[in-house]
Amino acid sequence: MCNHWLSNILRPRASSISVESCLNIPTSDPTTPLDARPILPLLDSSQPLSSRIKHLAVFSEICKSYKLTHLENVFFTVQDVLDPTMPREARHVVFNFMLACIIGQYTDLGMARVTFYSSLRNYNNWDDFADMYKVLFALCKEGRDISGFEKNISKLLIHWLDIAIVQQRSGSSAEQPIPYLSDILHLLTLVAKFNFALFEEDEVTRMIDATHKAFFSSNNVTDMKACLEFADIVVRYRFVPFHALTQFLDILAASVEIQKTGSSAWPIFLNLLRSHCAHSAILTLCKFLDKTPSIVDKENILIKGAIILLGETAWGKNSRTGADTYMVSDSVIIMYLRRAATKGNDAINGTILNILILLIEDTNESLSLMEWEAVWDIVDVCTRHIIRITDNNSNNDLKLFDNVDSYPITSCIYQFSRFSKLVMHQTKGPLIRWIGVLYQLRAFCSDETAKILLDYYVTEHSFLPSTDNWLSLLEEVTDTFYIHTTTVSSAIRLKMLGIVYDVCDSVKDFYSEVMYTTIVIPMMKTLHLETDIHIRQTAIDLLVSSLSDCQSVAIFEQLIDILRSCAQCQCTTVPTVNEESTSLSNPRVTSMRMPTQIHRNTSSSSSIPTVSTSSNKTFVTSAKDSIGSCMGISAMCGITELFENLLLASNAKLCSKTFDIIAEIANDEKDLACPYGGPKIVALDLLLRFRCPTNHHLYLIDDSKFSKKKSYMCTF
Repeated sequence: MCNHWLSNILRPRASSISVESCLNIPTSDPTTPLDARPILPLLDSSQPLSSRIKHLAVFSEICKSYKLTHLENVFFTVQDVLDPTMPREARHVVFNFMLACIIGQYTDLGMARVTFYSSLRNYNNWDDFADMYKVLFALCKEGRDISGFEKNISKLLIHWLDIAIVQQRSGSSAEQPIPYLSDILHLLTLVAKFNFALFEEDEVTRMIDATHKAFFSSNNVTDMKACLEFADIVVRYRFVPFHALTQFLDILAASVEIQKTGSSAWPIFLNLLRSHCAHSAILTLCKFLDKTPSIVDKENILIKGAIILLGETAWGKNSRTGADTYMVSDSVIIMYLRRAATKGNDAINGTILNILILLIEDTNESLSLMEWEAVWDIVDVCTRHIIRITDNNSNNDLKLFDNVDSYPITSCIYQFSRFSKLVMHQTKGPLIRWIGVLYQLRAFCSDETAKILLDYYVTEHSFLPSTDNWLSLLEEVTDTFYIHTTTVSSAIRLKMLGIVYDVCDSVKDFYSEVMYTTIVIPMMKTLHLETDIHIRQTAIDLLVSSLSDCQSVAIFEQLIDILRSCAQCQCTTVPTVNEESTSLSNPRVTSMRMPTQIHRNTSSSSSIPTVSTSSNKTFVTSAKDSIGSCMGISAMCGITELFENLLLASNAKLCSKTFDIIAEIANDEKDLACPYGGPKIVALDLLLRFRCPTNHHLYLIDDSKFSKKKSYMCTF
């Protein structure tokens, strides 16, 4: 009644009465707190709003310098100003009053502290959140001082987090920071840091759940960092409840994958592994790998993050920091990695291969045979995945073992290339499994890997009848590295041709016909188009050797037709070679065959190459870096060599067929314009060698009619 009576008296004069005069500040005792109630008439709702706000602002400044009592009465008088219908500036002055009271009267707030906290807890006007946060931050003294009335401050902050997330979903995009989210998490972190003893385990669980929700509601780095700061405080100053372990690991796994380096998450995870739930944490991460790729989590960051955490902890640089006491064997981790690989996800498989690289690089790791088998099972799964996703690579121009920089570093192909290069220089694990991988991916091999594969098969006699499926293996490898290829180098094709040459020579007594029909004939079908002189010459050597030992007329005719198609004029320019250097670089390659004593004379003999042979070997000398030649000459020389071999054999019919071809080439007018003589000259050279004295004659006897003799005459 007294206050109401006084306000009625002062109402007409309120604008002329000051706050200082109401409080009698000039005459007051500095050691005695001032009673704040005399100013209530100035702040009463019956006064104009502008006057009330003006007096409240003045009183707020006084609160910072003088001790006052009954501040809660002042707040109750101006509380109506916080109504959302009031101007924003007026509400701001009320919050400034609360903040001034906390700053100047913190130790003597009394019931005002309870009043302020209660008003914040029940206030839901999000437009004033900046002021609300400042008041609460000051009221709990930056999280250091929590009274019994404020023990549920964690619930208040969690409620504010929910409001912030809801506001973000209806407002800005997820890439932008959620307004006030990091501020709320910062205060929650401070409250937890200094007052964890006040909170029950279920309250800690709710805090972690709220942080989990905040982390996955924002894609902003600042917001995520604030979530990790709270997670760091939990493992340092309290512990992670078992009920919240999965949500806690969700945050760490996603953080490691998003940030890639994992610099913020690793200290948190290592501290977790030093706690009582280390074993459970590792097994929980292993169970992450059993998850089905999610539609919501399209990038599978949880699975990939779990793989990184497990692999780095077990075999990476972080495994030597005291976190090796989690008591989970490598075989368990590898088993779960194998399960994850079966999902057929490219990024997941790439992450797994990246982790396996850490395992192989770790010189301190000594895996058992069973663990190595599990590792190679994973590689086999990744291999099948690569084959499936490269089915459209019809040109076989993809090199999985080299030159894959155009692929993302997270892709399975890129990581497989890294893994392969490492394995090539390691001697760990069963070699046969690695060879099996190379065989499955033989169409994409680089020269280095192709050489490893072929050398292994040769060393293990895999191309000989002593090995099961030797012929089908040789057929498939030949098809890959010689026949249907446009990207394999000439060196590998020549190596493959040499292998076939050796196999034919080794099995000719029992498997010659099947080798000719299955391997040799398919290889030689396009020999007439071959431009590499070393491959062409080695192939002709193989043909001559096969024809010399062939007993089947049908197979002989197929082989001789191939050789005949190569014995046509095909002029080209080849680099000058030295027989000795060529033989050293590849013992299987011989120089191009040339007829004996062929010389071309011109007016400028010093610059024209001179070619002479002895025993079908060529020695080339030239003043220039390259010479011209006819590619058909070597095939024609091969035919003449075949004829000489058949003369010593017992199959006159095949010898007759060969002589018919030589005579046909000698009479062929197509090669008359060849500037290098061409196959025609070689054929004529052979016929000239038949010019013997009259008492010597050459006869070809037909097998079916021994009494009938054939004689041939070539006109030229």
